[in-house]
Amino acid sequence: MRNVVRRIKTNSSLDILILFSEATLYYFFSTLAQVLAALVALIAVLVHFRINALRDFLVGDGNAILRRTEQKEKPIILSPCIQID
Repeated sequence: MRNVVRRIKTNSSLDILILFSEATLYYFFSTLAQVLAALVALIAVLVHFRINALRDFLVGDGNAILRRTEQKEKPIILSPCIQID
């Protein structure tokens, strides 16, 4: 197993040595990629369901408005301070 040695220069006279094995770096980055892929998939699923819920709400609301206008019903007043003539 080969070690990867990196020297980090700092402002002080001391240098920092970081020692990682190849296996450590391999498993770290492969795990990181899997976690990021899972997060992206989870966010995509949540956005998909939210968009579907909004679409169902808006389509249902639009159908109700269309039905009311076709039947010549009075509009629903949402606020008492708004007057529709």
